[in-house]
Amino acid sequence: MLIPPRLALLFWGLLLHCSALFAQGKPESWRVHLPFFRCSHIDFQQGKLLLASDQGAWSYELQTIERLPFSKAEGYSAVESSVVRAHPTKPWAIITYRSGHVDLQKNGRIVPLNALLNSGINDSKFIRSAEWFGDTVLLAADFGVVIVDAHQEVFRNSAILKNSPQFTTETCQYATIFNNRFWFALSTGLYSLPLNGNIKDLTAWTLHNDAGPGFYSKLTAFNGKIYAIKGQSGDSLFAIDPGQSLQVLQFPDLPNFNGIRTLGNRLYILSDTVALALDAQLNPVWNFHSPYGFFNDIVQDSAGNHYLATSRNGLLFAATNQTAFGPPGPETRNAYDIKVLQNGDVWVATGGRTPLWGAIFRRDQLFYKSQGFWRVLREPEAGYPLGHADLLAIAPDPDDPKHLFVAAGITGLYEINNYSYTSIVQGPPIPMGLNRPGLGGIAFDRQKNLWVSPTYSPFGLLCLKTDNTTTQVDFPNFTSTTVPTGDVVVDDFGHVWLAVWSRGLAVYNPSTSQKQYLTATFNSGDLPNLHIRTLAKDKNGEIWVGTDDGIRVFSPGLLFSGNPVNGQKIVLKSDDGNNELLLAQTIVNDIQVDGGNRKWIATQGAGVLLVSPDGRNIVRGFNASNSPLLSDNVQCIGIDPVSGEVYFGTELGIISYQGNATEADDGFGQVLAFPNPIKPNYDGPITINGLARNANLKITDVAGNLVYELQAAGGTATWNGKRFDGRRPQTGVYLVWATNDQGSESMVTKLIFIN
Repeated sequence: MLIPPRLALLFWGLLLHCSALFAQGKPESWRVHLPFFRCSHIDFQQGKLLLASDQGAWSYELQTIERLPFSKAEGYSAVESSVVRAHPTKPWAIITYRSGHVDLQKNGRIVPLNALLNSGINDSKFIRSAEWFGDTVLLAADFGVVIVDAHQEVFRNSAILKNSPQFTTETCQYATIFNNRFWFALSTGLYSLPLNGNIKDLTAWTLHNDAGPGFYSKLTAFNGKIYAIKGQSGDSLFAIDPGQSLQVLQFPDLPNFNGIRTLGNRLYILSDTVALALDAQLNPVWNFHSPYGFFNDIVQDSAGNHYLATSRNGLLFAATNQTAFGPPGPETRNAYDIKVLQNGDVWVATGGRTPLWGAIFRRDQLFYKSQGFWRVLREPEAGYPLGHADLLAIAPDPDDPKHLFVAAGITGLYEINNYSYTSIVQGPPIPMGLNRPGLGGIAFDRQKNLWVSPTYSPFGLLCLKTDNTTTQVDFPNFTSTTVPTGDVVVDDFGHVWLAVWSRGLAVYNPSTSQKQYLTATFNSGDLPNLHIRTLAKDKNGEIWVGTDDGIRVFSPGLLFSGNPVNGQKIVLKSDDGNNELLLAQTIVNDIQVDGGNRKWIATQGAGVLLVSPDGRNIVRGFNASNSPLLSDNVQCIGIDPVSGEVYFGTELGIISYQGNATEADDGFGQVLAFPNPIKPNYDGPITINGLARNANLKITDVAGNLVYELQAAGGTATWNGKRFDGRRPQTGVYLVWATNDQGSESMVTKLIFIN
């Protein structure tokens, strides 16, 4: 509702409904979008199952069937979990990671135990097993063994294998306690040490020759013996009774052994698709077969139901032979291009390139999220002999969110209608040449012609017109069969920009057939680097170029004039006067523009930056240390134009951040504020959505006294909830007055502070 400010007080009661929670999540919140189905460990704790997958740990509530991730977004330390083990009697659990991070769940808290990261150990810190003994946990890692005191929340002791000349190349695969001794499964043999011995003294570790030298991977104590899996592929299973003869267990139906575990008075043996339970006399008392493998770990609940962790199908319920894949997420963690559409759909191209932009032949499928659920769009069975390879770019139809095109670096162009593949190309076949139909980039122009860039081709651009004709554009001596192409962008003048690896930029004017080349030469582009990784057009029509050495910005109106053209250098403002170029000597993988014309920049090794519209001020900076960002290597970014949610495709998977800028026009929409009322214990941002583009806001008390003023970023404004003097407003009703840039429209809503 648009109302003149002077009449606002008459209507503010009617505007209460404008304050509501964003459907996509709270401001400043994070969400992971990961494949949790490759599970290695499982445990049972107080009515729920805990699982470790190679993308993170998660829980499954048996009564509510709720699946919750234990990710960096929830405050956990890392991404790639390796082991999860619950305390036998207390509401504690330990979660370990391939990186060496350790998290302790304890009485509702997350306690990071990350001393290993600062220990000076240069070898792999991959933690492979965890066993509770009282309130301590025995960890086996590639570098050696660690004892964690969960009561005191500290690392109590450790043994580093490389500290002894007899263990120069070994790794520790498993550690347990049996018969008053530590037992260690190493990559070259089986060792033990008395419990009262010095675990650091590696010379005191005793080699057990009963089963001979070899790679030992799993251990468990059962009925007075230690059981061990030997061989990197789980070739053999031994029962070792120290001082007695070795017993080799043979099961014709089990070609290999993935895991062993003692539960109660049973020994469980796991293979790819078969699970067995043996009694004390090693007689089978339970067996389970399922194609939903591979079986890695097993647990029983208090009612005797069995649950398995599988490496292909997540959680498997033995009673029903049903699976649960974990919290919602795509099928793989790979992301090279992300597009978020007006209807909220998220599309992910899962291809990739080598560091020098060569093909990697990645066959992952196309993924999309619609109405909150992730789905995979698999390649059609017929007519696609090569299958998908290196899906690189997505171009949504500007008028139809269910119609889009996808470019593959190896196999060409695909058309999608209503979540189904409809054709390889639209119109006549594309003359790719050299039997290499790969594409590097793709974009629509304002007339809905589709521009694509053949890669490793003597010509650089093809235009698939709406009248089903095709136009080919050559760039002599600039594009060739030896260099790949990248992004395609159409500017506000209709010029088509093409990134050419190691050559620079080629720009084509369809109305005049003129061509211009932008290189590292002064007055002919002045690019900092010829390795162009990304192009983006901002809301002022300028073209932002990301290279292997930072960023340059071009004004398209200067092209084809005959005058010298140089990219603008973005200089960051600094209070101390030490100004510097934005992201100099940094690889820029992607640039995306939000509703406030701010730039989100994905880098290789430096995380993500959000900069002001002109790039001269850093608004936010996210990396793996200061935020839940999964990795500092960020390949791509996608922004939801309606909610402002920003998706980051990293080398470890996708995570999204609820941003504070949304797309907008000159009018106001349904204005929503969160939180409202603002309660005493809330100290976060207050977000107002649905505003006109870059609206001006004034916050007053009901008497008209000015409390604060700010400007929206696109259609969203974010206030820190403080007055000009830095204090929190007193309890009461406050009015938010907003006008658009032109002053032609205005509105008012209210906020309530409770102290």
